[in-house]
Amino acid sequence: MIPHACAAAPTNSPGPILFVWILSSNPTQTRGQALTFIASQSAIYAVDLKSSSSNTNMKIFALAVAAVATVSAVEASEQASIHLRIHDKGGSCTITNESQCNGQNWTASTCCADSNYECRWSDDGQNVQRCQKKKGSGTTGGTGTTGGTGTTGGTGTTGGGGTVGDWRDCSGGKKCKTASSVCVKYSNYYSQCKPATLPTGELCGQKDAANDWKYDKCPSNQKCTAKGTDFRCTNKKHRRKAIPQRDWDYCTITNESQCDGQNWSDSTCCADPNYECRWSDDGQNVQRCQAIDWYDGEYAVGTDNDKKEAPTKSYVDVWGDCSASDAVCTDSTNWCVQHSDSYWQCKPATLGNGELCGQHDGTNEWDYPMCPVGQTCQPLETDMRCA
Repeated sequence: MIPHACAAAPTNSPGPILFVWILSSNPTQTRGQALTFIASQSAIYAVDLKSSSSNTNMKIFALAVAAVATVSAVEASEQASIHLRIHDKGGSCTITNESQCNGQNWTASTCCADSNYECRWSDDGQNVQRCQKKKGSGTTGGTGTTGGTGTTGGTGTTGGGGTVGDWRDCSGGKKCKTASSVCVKYSNYYSQCKPATLPTGELCGQKDAANDWKYDKCPSNQKCTAKGTDFRCTNKKHRRKAIPQRDWDYCTITNESQCDGQNWSDSTCCADPNYECRWSDDGQNVQRCQAIDWYDGEYAVGTDNDKKEAPTKSYVDVWGDCSASDAVCTDSTNWCVQHSDSYWQCKPATLGNGELCGQHDGTNEWDYPMCPVGQTCQPLETDMRCA
Protein backbone atom coordinates (compact mmCIF):
# COMPACT_ATOMS: atom_id res chain seq x y z
CA MET A 1 0.00 0.00 0.00
CA ILE A 2 1.38 3.42 -1.00
CA PRO A 3 0.47 6.75 0.72
CA HIS A 4 -1.44 8.83 -1.82
CA ALA A 5 -1.55 12.32 -0.25
CA CYS A 6 -1.18 14.16 3.03
CA ALA A 7 -2.06 17.55 4.53
CA ALA A 8 -0.94 19.26 7.75
CA ALA A 9 -3.62 20.23 10.23
CA PRO A 10 -4.12 23.87 11.28
CA THR A 11 -1.57 25.07 13.82
CA ASN A 12 -4.23 25.59 16.48
CA SER A 13 -5.76 22.12 16.08
CA PRO A 14 -5.34 19.66 18.98
CA GLY A 15 -2.15 17.97 17.98
CA PRO A 16 -0.62 17.15 14.62
CA ILE A 17 -2.99 15.37 12.21
CA LEU A 18 -1.89 13.58 9.05
CA PHE A 19 -4.49 13.42 6.20
CA VAL A 20 -3.68 10.06 4.61
CA TRP A 21 -5.76 7.62 2.56
CA ILE A 22 -4.57 4.37 1.10
CA LEU A 23 -5.10 3.03 -2.44
CA SER A 24 -6.53 -0.45 -2.40
CA SER A 25 -7.53 -3.04 -4.97
CA ASN A 26 -10.89 -3.15 -3.19
CA PRO A 27 -12.88 0.03 -4.06
CA THR A 28 -15.32 -0.53 -1.19
CA GLN A 29 -12.46 -0.78 1.32
CA THR A 30 -10.85 2.38 -0.09
CA ARG A 31 -14.09 4.31 0.16
CA GLY A 32 -14.56 3.12 3.74
CA GLN A 33 -11.10 4.28 4.72
CA ALA A 34 -11.73 7.68 3.18
CA LEU A 35 -15.10 8.11 4.90
CA THR A 36 -13.68 6.99 8.28
CA PHE A 37 -10.89 9.52 7.96
CA ILE A 38 -13.28 12.35 7.03
CA ALA A 39 -15.56 11.57 9.94
CA SER A 40 -12.70 11.51 12.47
CA GLN A 41 -11.12 14.73 11.23
CA SER A 42 -14.46 16.55 11.09
CA ALA A 43 -15.05 15.69 14.74
CA ILE A 44 -11.59 16.94 15.73
CA TYR A 45 -11.92 20.20 13.84
CA ALA A 46 -15.44 20.81 15.08
CA VAL A 47 -14.11 21.03 18.69
CA ASP A 48 -11.95 24.01 17.89
CA LEU A 49 -14.04 25.58 15.10
CA LYS A 50 -15.20 28.61 17.09
CA SER A 51 -11.70 29.65 18.13
CA SER A 52 -10.09 29.08 14.78
CA SER A 53 -9.04 31.94 12.62
CA SER A 54 -10.49 32.64 9.17
CA ASN A 55 -7.34 31.15 7.71
CA THR A 56 -7.99 27.94 9.62
CA ASN A 57 -11.59 27.84 8.38
CA MET A 58 -10.34 28.08 4.82
CA LYS A 59 -7.99 25.16 5.42
CA ILE A 60 -10.85 23.09 6.85
CA PHE A 61 -12.97 23.90 3.80
CA ALA A 62 -10.15 22.90 1.45
CA LEU A 63 -9.72 19.64 3.30
CA ALA A 64 -13.44 18.87 2.99
CA VAL A 65 -13.45 19.58 -0.74
CA ALA A 66 -10.46 17.31 -1.26
CA ALA A 67 -12.13 14.56 0.73
CA VAL A 68 -15.38 14.75 -1.27
CA ALA A 69 -13.41 14.59 -4.52
CA THR A 70 -11.66 11.51 -3.23
CA VAL A 71 -14.93 9.72 -2.46
CA SER A 72 -16.33 10.67 -5.90
CA ALA A 73 -13.30 9.19 -7.61
CA VAL A 74 -13.64 6.01 -5.59
CA GLU A 75 -17.34 5.80 -6.47
CA ALA A 76 -16.59 6.17 -10.20
CA SER A 77 -13.95 3.48 -9.99
CA GLU A 78 -16.41 1.15 -8.32
CA GLN A 79 -19.10 1.79 -10.95
CA ALA A 80 -16.66 1.02 -13.76
CA SER A 81 -15.64 -2.15 -12.01
CA ILE A 82 -19.28 -3.21 -11.65
CA HIS A 83 -19.94 -2.55 -15.36
CA LEU A 84 -17.04 -4.74 -16.40
CA ARG A 85 -18.17 -7.51 -14.11
CA ILE A 86 -21.65 -7.48 -15.63
CA HIS A 87 -20.29 -7.61 -19.18
CA ASP A 88 -17.96 -10.47 -18.34
CA LYS A 89 -20.33 -12.39 -16.08
CA GLY A 90 -20.55 -15.97 -17.21
CA GLY A 91 -19.07 -15.03 -20.58
CA SER A 92 -22.58 -14.09 -21.84
CA CYS A 93 -21.36 -12.04 -24.82
CA THR A 94 -20.39 -14.96 -27.02
CA ILE A 95 -22.06 -14.47 -30.42
CA THR A 96 -19.45 -14.13 -33.17
CA ASN A 97 -19.59 -11.50 -35.93
CA GLU A 98 -22.35 -11.99 -38.52
CA SER A 99 -23.84 -14.96 -36.61
CA GLN A 100 -27.51 -15.20 -35.56
CA CYS A 101 -28.12 -13.64 -32.14
CA ASN A 102 -31.91 -13.71 -31.63
CA GLY A 103 -35.14 -15.11 -33.02
CA GLN A 104 -38.27 -17.10 -32.27
CA ASN A 105 -37.71 -19.52 -29.36
CA TRP A 106 -34.10 -18.31 -29.13
CA THR A 107 -32.51 -19.35 -25.80
CA ALA A 108 -28.83 -18.65 -26.41
CA SER A 109 -26.97 -15.40 -25.76
CA THR A 110 -28.15 -12.23 -27.52
CA CYS A 111 -24.92 -10.35 -26.82
CA CYS A 112 -22.18 -9.92 -29.45
CA ALA A 113 -18.64 -10.88 -28.41
CA ASP A 114 -17.18 -7.97 -30.40
CA SER A 115 -18.10 -4.67 -28.71
CA ASN A 116 -18.10 -2.98 -32.15
CA TYR A 117 -21.01 -5.19 -33.21
CA GLU A 118 -24.67 -5.22 -32.16
CA CYS A 119 -27.59 -7.64 -32.44
CA ARG A 120 -30.15 -6.35 -35.00
CA TRP A 121 -32.27 -7.39 -37.99
CA SER A 122 -30.13 -8.51 -40.91
CA ASP A 123 -28.97 -5.72 -43.24
CA ASP A 124 -29.44 -7.94 -46.32
CA GLY A 125 -33.19 -8.25 -45.76
CA GLN A 126 -33.20 -11.76 -44.34
CA ASN A 127 -35.77 -12.32 -41.59
CA VAL A 128 -33.16 -13.00 -38.91
CA GLN A 129 -31.27 -11.02 -36.26
CA ARG A 130 -27.47 -11.17 -36.50
CA CYS A 131 -24.42 -9.59 -34.84
CA GLN A 132 -23.55 -6.82 -37.30
CA LYS A 133 -21.18 -3.88 -37.17
CA LYS A 134 -22.67 -0.99 -35.23
CA LYS A 135 -24.08 1.82 -37.34
CA GLY A 136 -22.18 5.07 -37.31
CA SER A 137 -18.98 3.42 -36.09
CA GLY A 138 -16.92 4.84 -38.96
CA THR A 139 -14.51 7.76 -38.88
CA THR A 140 -15.68 11.17 -37.76
CA GLY A 141 -12.71 13.42 -38.60
CA GLY A 142 -13.25 17.09 -39.31
CA THR A 143 -12.65 16.66 -43.04
CA GLY A 144 -13.29 12.93 -43.32
CA THR A 145 -16.26 11.11 -44.71
CA THR A 146 -18.45 12.01 -41.74
CA GLY A 147 -16.91 15.31 -40.63
CA GLY A 148 -18.31 18.81 -40.77
CA THR A 149 -17.36 19.22 -44.43
CA GLY A 150 -17.67 15.56 -45.44
CA THR A 151 -20.45 13.86 -47.35
CA THR A 152 -22.37 12.99 -44.19
CA GLY A 153 -21.42 15.77 -41.78
CA GLY A 154 -23.27 18.90 -40.76
CA THR A 155 -24.35 19.61 -44.34
CA GLY A 156 -25.14 15.99 -45.19
CA THR A 157 -28.28 14.04 -44.43
CA THR A 158 -28.83 13.20 -40.75
CA GLY A 159 -27.32 11.22 -37.92
CA GLY A 160 -24.16 10.19 -39.76
CA GLY A 161 -26.22 9.55 -42.91
CA GLY A 162 -24.48 9.59 -46.29
CA THR A 163 -25.20 7.43 -49.31
CA VAL A 164 -25.35 3.65 -49.60
CA GLY A 165 -25.67 1.19 -52.47
CA ASP A 166 -28.59 -1.08 -53.33
CA TRP A 167 -29.47 -3.77 -50.76
CA ARG A 168 -27.65 -1.83 -48.02
CA ASP A 169 -29.06 -0.43 -44.77
CA CYS A 170 -30.42 3.10 -45.30
CA SER A 171 -31.75 3.64 -41.77
CA GLY A 172 -30.93 6.80 -39.85
CA GLY A 173 -31.34 9.25 -42.71
CA LYS A 174 -28.96 7.64 -45.20
CA LYS A 175 -29.80 8.03 -48.88
CA CYS A 176 -29.53 5.59 -51.75
CA LYS A 177 -26.48 6.14 -53.95
CA THR A 178 -28.45 5.42 -57.15
CA ALA A 179 -30.94 8.19 -57.90
CA SER A 180 -33.66 5.80 -59.11
CA SER A 181 -33.37 3.51 -56.07
CA VAL A 182 -35.75 3.74 -53.12
CA CYS A 183 -35.07 3.47 -49.38
CA VAL A 184 -37.80 1.04 -48.30
CA LYS A 185 -38.81 0.97 -44.63
CA TYR A 186 -39.08 -2.59 -43.27
CA SER A 187 -39.84 -1.65 -39.65
CA ASN A 188 -39.18 1.11 -37.13
CA TYR A 189 -35.61 -0.15 -36.86
CA TYR A 190 -34.53 -1.05 -40.38
CA SER A 191 -34.72 0.29 -43.95
CA GLN A 192 -33.04 -0.93 -47.13
CA CYS A 193 -32.15 0.58 -50.52
CA LYS A 194 -33.81 -1.25 -53.40
CA PRO A 195 -33.42 -0.75 -57.17
CA ALA A 196 -36.19 0.83 -59.24
CA THR A 197 -37.04 -2.64 -60.63
CA LEU A 198 -36.49 -5.76 -58.58
CA PRO A 199 -34.76 -8.84 -60.01
CA THR A 200 -36.84 -11.84 -61.09
CA GLY A 201 -38.19 -13.78 -58.13
CA GLU A 202 -36.97 -11.19 -55.59
CA LEU A 203 -38.53 -10.56 -52.17
CA CYS A 204 -40.99 -7.67 -52.60
CA GLY A 205 -42.67 -7.54 -49.20
CA GLN A 206 -43.11 -9.00 -45.73
CA LYS A 207 -45.91 -8.98 -43.20
CA ASP A 208 -44.97 -10.55 -39.88
CA ALA A 209 -44.37 -9.58 -36.26
CA ALA A 210 -41.12 -7.77 -37.07
CA ASN A 211 -41.59 -6.43 -40.63
CA ASP A 212 -44.54 -4.88 -42.46
CA TRP A 213 -43.71 -3.57 -45.93
CA LYS A 214 -44.40 -4.02 -49.64
CA TYR A 215 -42.36 -2.76 -52.62
CA ASP A 216 -44.33 -3.72 -55.71
CA LYS A 217 -41.63 -3.08 -58.31
CA CYS A 218 -41.30 -6.50 -59.93
CA PRO A 219 -40.27 -6.99 -63.59
CA SER A 220 -43.05 -6.29 -66.12
CA ASN A 221 -43.83 -9.99 -66.56
CA GLN A 222 -44.11 -10.62 -62.82
CA LYS A 223 -46.25 -9.45 -59.94
CA CYS A 224 -45.76 -9.24 -56.16
CA THR A 225 -47.54 -12.30 -54.75
CA ALA A 226 -48.00 -13.43 -51.14
CA LYS A 227 -46.01 -16.52 -50.16
CA GLY A 228 -46.84 -17.11 -46.51
CA THR A 229 -45.66 -14.04 -44.57
CA ASP A 230 -43.39 -13.02 -47.47
CA PHE A 231 -44.20 -11.53 -50.88
CA ARG A 232 -42.23 -12.60 -53.97
CA CYS A 233 -42.08 -11.52 -57.60
CA THR A 234 -43.85 -14.33 -59.48
CA ASN A 235 -44.84 -14.83 -63.12
CA LYS A 236 -48.13 -13.32 -64.17
CA LYS A 237 -50.90 -15.45 -65.59
CA HIS A 238 -52.64 -14.22 -68.72
CA ARG A 239 -55.45 -15.83 -70.66
CA ARG A 240 -54.33 -17.26 -73.98
CA LYS A 241 -55.85 -15.50 -76.97
CA ALA A 242 -55.80 -18.50 -79.27
CA ILE A 243 -55.00 -22.17 -79.48
CA PRO A 244 -52.76 -23.94 -82.02
CA GLN A 245 -54.34 -24.35 -85.43
CA ARG A 246 -56.02 -27.70 -86.01
CA ASP A 247 -58.05 -29.61 -88.58
CA TRP A 248 -61.48 -29.59 -86.96
CA ASP A 249 -62.82 -32.39 -89.20
CA TYR A 250 -60.09 -34.66 -87.90
CA CYS A 251 -60.67 -33.81 -84.20
CA THR A 252 -62.92 -36.62 -83.01
CA ILE A 253 -61.64 -37.76 -79.58
CA THR A 254 -64.17 -37.11 -76.83
CA ASN A 255 -63.36 -35.53 -73.48
CA GLU A 256 -61.24 -37.65 -71.09
CA SER A 257 -60.82 -40.42 -73.71
CA GLN A 258 -57.46 -41.80 -74.78
CA CYS A 259 -55.97 -39.83 -77.65
CA ASP A 260 -52.48 -41.26 -78.19
CA GLY A 261 -50.19 -44.10 -77.18
CA GLN A 262 -48.06 -47.02 -78.37
CA ASN A 263 -49.23 -48.29 -81.79
CA TRP A 264 -51.99 -45.60 -81.75
CA SER A 265 -53.36 -45.00 -85.27
CA ASP A 266 -56.54 -43.07 -84.53
CA SER A 267 -56.99 -39.30 -84.28
CA THR A 268 -54.91 -37.46 -81.70
CA CYS A 269 -57.08 -34.34 -81.78
CA CYS A 270 -59.79 -33.61 -79.22
CA ALA A 271 -63.27 -32.75 -80.50
CA ASP A 272 -63.76 -30.12 -77.80
CA PRO A 273 -61.55 -27.07 -78.54
CA ASN A 274 -61.20 -26.49 -74.80
CA TYR A 275 -59.48 -29.89 -74.44
CA GLU A 276 -56.05 -31.09 -75.53
CA CYS A 277 -54.30 -34.43 -75.85
CA ARG A 278 -51.69 -34.84 -73.08
CA TRP A 279 -50.39 -37.27 -70.48
CA SER A 280 -53.03 -38.09 -67.90
CA ASP A 281 -53.23 -35.69 -64.94
CA ASP A 282 -53.92 -38.57 -62.54
CA GLY A 283 -50.53 -40.12 -63.21
CA GLN A 284 -51.70 -42.99 -65.45
CA ASN A 285 -49.32 -43.91 -68.26
CA VAL A 286 -51.73 -42.83 -70.98
CA GLN A 287 -52.51 -39.71 -73.00
CA ARG A 288 -56.07 -38.43 -72.81
CA CYS A 289 -58.14 -35.45 -73.96
CA GLN A 290 -58.12 -33.19 -70.90
CA ALA A 291 -59.18 -29.59 -70.26
CA ILE A 292 -56.71 -26.97 -71.46
CA ASP A 293 -54.98 -24.80 -68.87
CA TRP A 294 -55.88 -21.41 -70.35
CA TYR A 295 -53.06 -19.59 -68.61
CA ASP A 296 -49.59 -18.70 -69.70
CA GLY A 297 -46.70 -16.85 -68.10
CA GLU A 298 -46.01 -14.74 -71.20
CA TYR A 299 -48.06 -12.10 -72.99
CA ALA A 300 -47.89 -13.80 -76.41
CA VAL A 301 -48.44 -17.37 -77.54
CA GLY A 302 -47.11 -18.06 -81.00
CA THR A 303 -47.93 -15.91 -84.03
CA ASP A 304 -51.08 -15.24 -86.01
CA ASN A 305 -49.86 -17.68 -88.68
CA ASP A 306 -49.71 -20.74 -86.45
CA LYS A 307 -52.93 -20.37 -84.49
CA LYS A 308 -56.63 -20.25 -85.13
CA GLU A 309 -59.49 -19.08 -82.95
CA ALA A 310 -61.48 -21.97 -81.55
CA PRO A 311 -65.06 -22.23 -82.84
CA THR A 312 -68.15 -21.50 -80.73
CA LYS A 313 -66.37 -18.69 -78.90
CA SER A 314 -68.11 -15.56 -77.59
CA TYR A 315 -66.42 -12.34 -78.67
CA VAL A 316 -66.00 -9.37 -76.35
CA ASP A 317 -65.18 -5.77 -77.28
CA VAL A 318 -62.34 -3.81 -75.66
CA TRP A 319 -62.98 -3.01 -71.97
CA GLY A 320 -65.66 -5.72 -71.94
CA ASP A 321 -65.98 -8.60 -69.44
CA CYS A 322 -64.18 -11.66 -70.78
CA SER A 323 -64.52 -13.78 -67.63
CA ALA A 324 -66.53 -16.55 -69.33
CA SER A 325 -64.54 -19.67 -70.20
CA ASP A 326 -65.34 -19.29 -73.93
CA ALA A 327 -64.78 -15.49 -74.09
CA VAL A 328 -62.32 -14.05 -76.61
CA CYS A 329 -61.51 -10.39 -77.26
CA THR A 330 -62.99 -9.29 -80.60
CA ASP A 331 -59.83 -7.41 -81.59
CA SER A 332 -57.03 -9.97 -81.88
CA THR A 333 -54.52 -7.37 -80.62
CA ASN A 334 -56.41 -6.99 -77.35
CA TRP A 335 -55.71 -9.00 -74.22
CA CYS A 336 -58.09 -10.66 -71.81
CA VAL A 337 -56.46 -9.71 -68.48
CA GLN A 338 -57.36 -11.25 -65.14
CA HIS A 339 -58.25 -8.72 -62.41
CA SER A 340 -59.34 -11.17 -59.72
CA ASP A 341 -60.50 -14.74 -59.25
CA SER A 342 -63.88 -13.82 -60.75
CA TYR A 343 -63.26 -11.01 -63.25
CA TRP A 344 -61.34 -10.62 -66.52
CA GLN A 345 -61.35 -7.64 -68.90
CA CYS A 346 -60.38 -7.09 -72.54
CA LYS A 347 -57.72 -4.41 -72.76
CA PRO A 348 -56.06 -2.74 -75.76
CA ALA A 349 -52.50 -3.62 -76.69
CA THR A 350 -51.44 -0.13 -75.56
CA LEU A 351 -53.22 1.75 -72.78
CA GLY A 352 -54.13 5.43 -72.96
CA ASN A 353 -52.45 8.29 -71.10
CA GLY A 354 -53.02 8.04 -67.35
CA GLU A 355 -54.92 4.76 -67.74
CA LEU A 356 -55.28 2.24 -64.91
CA CYS A 357 -52.53 -0.35 -65.39
CA GLY A 358 -52.80 -2.42 -62.24
CA GLN A 359 -54.37 -2.91 -58.81
CA HIS A 360 -53.24 -4.44 -55.52
CA ASP A 361 -56.03 -4.11 -52.97
CA GLY A 362 -56.45 -7.67 -51.74
CA THR A 363 -59.36 -8.44 -54.09
CA ASN A 364 -57.90 -7.22 -57.36
CA GLU A 365 -54.29 -8.28 -57.92
CA TRP A 366 -53.10 -7.55 -61.44
CA ASP A 367 -50.59 -5.63 -63.56
CA TYR A 368 -50.79 -4.69 -67.23
CA PRO A 369 -47.86 -2.29 -67.78
CA MET A 370 -48.65 -1.57 -71.46
CA CYS A 371 -48.43 2.20 -71.09
CA PRO A 372 -47.92 4.60 -74.02
CA VAL A 373 -44.44 5.73 -75.02
CA GLY A 374 -42.94 8.01 -72.39
CA GLN A 375 -45.06 6.67 -69.53
CA THR A 376 -44.58 3.83 -67.06
CA CYS A 377 -46.90 2.03 -64.68
CA GLN A 378 -46.59 3.90 -61.36
CA PRO A 379 -48.17 3.13 -57.94
CA LEU A 380 -50.96 5.39 -56.65
CA GLU A 381 -52.00 3.96 -53.29
CA THR A 382 -53.52 0.55 -54.15
CA ASP A 383 -53.87 1.38 -57.87
CA MET A 384 -51.27 1.58 -60.62
CA ARG A 385 -51.54 4.23 -63.36
CA CYS A 386 -49.63 5.19 -66.48
CA ALA A 387 -47.68 8.34 -65.70
